[in-house]
Amino acid sequence: MAYAVNIRRSITNLPLAPYPAHCELAANDHRFNLELATIYANQCLSEYAEVLHAALDLPKHNVQLDAERSGKSPAIALNLNAALDSDYELIIGVDTVSLTGRDETQMFYGVQTLIQLAQSLGPYLPTLEIRDTARCKYRGLHLDVSRHFYPVDNVKRVLDLMAMHKLNHFHWHLVDDQGWRLEIDAFPDLVKTGSHRPGTVTKHTLDRDNELDNTPHRGFYTKQDIRDIVAYAKARHITVIPEIDLPGHSSALLTAYPVLACHNAPTPPRVQTHFGIFTQVLCNRESTFTFLETLFTELAVLFPGPYVHIGGDEVKKTHWDSCPDCQQVLRDRALSNSEALHGYFIQRVTKILANLNKRAICWDDVLDSDNLDQSVKIMSWLGEEKACDALTRGHDVIMTQSKLYFDFYQSLSIDEPFAIHGHAPLKEVYNYDPLEHSDTIQGVQANVWTEYIDTMPKLEYALLPRLAALAEIAWTPKSQQSWTAFRQRIPALLERYEKLGYHAADSVFVPQFNVLDRGTGYLRVALHSEFPQLPIYFTSDGTRPTEGSSAYQQPLLITEPTLLHAGCFSTDNKPASGVVPLFVFPHHAMGCKVVAKDSALNLIEIDHLNQLTNGLPQQGVRFQHAQWALFEALDSFHIDLDLRTTQTFSTISVGFDGALGRSLYFPVSVTVHGSQNEQDWKVLGQLQPSQPTGRWALSSAEHTYRFLRFSVDNRQTIYSFEDARDIIPPLYVDEITVT
Repeated sequence: MAYAVNIRRSITNLPLAPYPAHCELAANDHRFNLELATIYANQCLSEYAEVLHAALDLPKHNVQLDAERSGKSPAIALNLNAALDSDYELIIGVDTVSLTGRDETQMFYGVQTLIQLAQSLGPYLPTLEIRDTARCKYRGLHLDVSRHFYPVDNVKRVLDLMAMHKLNHFHWHLVDDQGWRLEIDAFPDLVKTGSHRPGTVTKHTLDRDNELDNTPHRGFYTKQDIRDIVAYAKARHITVIPEIDLPGHSSALLTAYPVLACHNAPTPPRVQTHFGIFTQVLCNRESTFTFLETLFTELAVLFPGPYVHIGGDEVKKTHWDSCPDCQQVLRDRALSNSEALHGYFIQRVTKILANLNKRAICWDDVLDSDNLDQSVKIMSWLGEEKACDALTRGHDVIMTQSKLYFDFYQSLSIDEPFAIHGHAPLKEVYNYDPLEHSDTIQGVQANVWTEYIDTMPKLEYALLPRLAALAEIAWTPKSQQSWTAFRQRIPALLERYEKLGYHAADSVFVPQFNVLDRGTGYLRVALHSEFPQLPIYFTSDGTRPTEGSSAYQQPLLITEPTLLHAGCFSTDNKPASGVVPLFVFPHHAMGCKVVAKDSALNLIEIDHLNQLTNGLPQQGVRFQHAQWALFEALDSFHIDLDLRTTQTFSTISVGFDGALGRSLYFPVSVTVHGSQNEQDWKVLGQLQPSQPTGRWALSSAEHTYRFLRFSVDNRQTIYSFEDARDIIPPLYVDEITVT
């Protein structure tokens, strides 16, 4: 599709991503003609000349190596200069393009800039000077190939995208509970058994109807595949960092070699068909470390880079706590608890890697132990405080926070592909500053987990154009970053991705709802677009908007339950984006105080309780954790409402399901009580389920009360694949309406 956004591309905002540190355009209208150009380079730069030649689609004879320029035809000269002040320098004149790199890596980045200019501006380039230097030393992308396997050609396609955006570290998540993807000669069962699972959960792994597709999923990389990909990455100046996640996320490994598990595990290991955090962990006995030493010795030869990621995240220590071997290690090493045992495990693997001249990288979960070797590089995903803790303790840190999780939704449109959860829109990615807390932070990385990303088009959709935003916050000086300027470049970036055959998301054009204020019996709602020149059309009857729907002009005053849908349209009245919903429901309890209590009526802390009376039921809206109150491991509990004043009402409802993309658990029953004084309670009745909305309601004769209590009976069990046992199901609670 053409991204028909009527924005004039100002030549002062070139269609580049990442944007250069310094860019100065000549005060003239002169142009350099690429179609007539000849590339001149020394033999040592031949591969960069060929990359440029192929991208510009020049005639074969238009590359001259170790040759003097002849004639007056336009020339592109490639040179190295170790004394260059910047990483690379690109000067485009009327008849000469001079590209100079401080070394070959910087030459490669300069070539990428020139290619981007040519792809977006065509054969006639403006005269300009670019002097460019990277902001962050580490600019990374993580790809999970365990949950869903991606063949060699797909991985190379990802590396091409990284190269285009000047990213230089590929974090390759090769193993997890759902599959082992790396051939190791010493342990053939790792791929013979560990690379195969009998099926995959078809919906969200935590849903009540999480059935399997019964389609075997398999795949692994041979050692030759690994060499091929590592070489391909090297040619693009990308370091490959393999991840072998330990000691948790090890179901596939333990299925192949169960002798490495704690022998007290109640169920045998298996390659997991569901997603989550499982109890299967490696045992701390000495034979485990002997196994790992052999494994990493073989792996180290395949990956010449300095780093190996060893995970260390989300380790359930249930088996360790009752494992005789682990408890013996704990006593022998004078370790205080299982957290220290976790640190001991990481310490042992770190030493194995150090003996192989490799440095360990771990997720910041490992900071919970106080016996962590300072040489471990930390990837911080659990919040900014963890990153600051790591810096204080002397660790090198790479920021990879949830705003950079590219498997999250790009917008809340009903048209977005299904995702695990979360919301990481392009603007939030761009506005994130990885160096906010310290200039000593090494860099930044985006993560793509593939539980629900099972095809290359879906993967590209998740990456683009967020990869451009990541590249810019990693490369461009903070003082030069501007969301407004970047936003103006988006149409050109999307056109370039489309021209190159990539499946990019247009989610940035999806409008956003914003509740301006709430009052008695109303909510006032505004619509906003990052592209104000695009008209927004909306409906209030639950249907998709068209060019014939109402045009948004001013905030909407909503006084009754209304399901709104809105979408941006291009200037020729064609849809420019997906459609975003918002369910607005003014009612008596809106904005009132909510408290949660256990079965003994003791107050309990539950996140997001205030969302239960915000007037925005989540029915028909993309599921987002922060919009729901989650009650876990409780077989009964109470939710109390103070309506502020005595209210007369006849209908009460509570949401337990109904969000797009999820099928959540229902309680056994919900009994409603009313009171005038919070002491004397009268039973008003039981809520009745209403399908398919997911709301439970009670309609009766009018009642008059100030206080309401919802007594929830959740005395039921479900089988948890993560815990390998029956558990009380988690209950997500949505808006409580009183009318």
